[in-house]
Amino acid sequence: YQRRVHGVQDAYTLRCAPQVHGIVHDTLKFVRSVLSVEMNSATDNPMVFLGATHSEPAARVEPQAARTPKPEGVGQPSVEITDSESAKAEIGRLRAMLRDQSKPGWDLLKRSSSQKYHGTRGFIISGGNFHGEYPAKVLDYLAIAVQELANISERRIERLVNPVLSDLPAFLVAEGGLNSGFMIAHCTAAALTSENKTLVHPASADTLSTSAGKEDHVSMGGWAARKALEVVGNVEVVVGVELLAACQAIDFLRPLKTTPALEAVHAAVRAVVPRWDRDRFFQPDLEAVVRLLRSGRVRQVVAPFLTIPNARL
Repeated sequence: YQRRVHGVQDAYTLRCAPQVHGIVHDTLKFVRSVLSVEMNSATDNPMVFLGATHSEPAARVEPQAARTPKPEGVGQPSVEITDSESAKAEIGRLRAMLRDQSKPGWDLLKRSSSQKYHGTRGFIISGGNFHGEYPAKVLDYLAIAVQELANISERRIERLVNPVLSDLPAFLVAEGGLNSGFMIAHCTAAALTSENKTLVHPASADTLSTSAGKEDHVSMGGWAARKALEVVGNVEVVVGVELLAACQAIDFLRPLKTTPALEAVHAAVRAVVPRWDRDRFFQPDLEAVVRLLRSGRVRQVVAPFLTIPNARL
């Protein structure tokens, strides 16, 4: 439908939607793959491997080794690691040894592979598998990608409420002036979109040293996760405003019909939110349509109209 020709081509928010939305879907797929690995990983420290063998690398010639003896017990535990109790005993022995740095060969200990302690039935590795850099980076990436949905959605809302661009009643309501229609709803979407632009600053770009310099590089993954949740919640509201505005625009164009898929979406929305004929409290309507989005109902009604084989929504 078009009442008059506005130009040769549609604006980017319409014409480039597949590209903008597409990279968001690809990003979500990447983030899911990384987080799936991380959630199924062991993050203990030290890591105790019972009943396992560990192949040592080929022996290296240590210049210090010929003239500086290794501290007693380095590399070979005094107890056999067979269960959690023996592992605890070995950790205690190692801590006691590390407290006594006056023993001969301490320099060599610090330079050697002292982070591996072998028993006849297992071994211990002190490592950093707990470091949250992987989740932190992909959650920052997630927030940046999802925010783009709000960026492009807010601009489409502007095109719907602006009569110069839509040829529809200003702010999608009859009797403008007495009614403000979707004006404040658009302001809400714009405010949340702007808020997200601050929230998507990467948390993982920061680090602060703690624990007397031992934890001298941290991921800030906790803040990355909390920000990502806030961004997703804000985007849901922005998309909800667009969905309500689009359905209102369709109502103004009756008796014309849109595509079967969009007619199904319109029916799903109107089942929970009635048409706007005059101003009313907007929050209940917006909360209802956000619940509709979260429930997956919109995807459900669109799915039968997809013609792309094996398409995933």
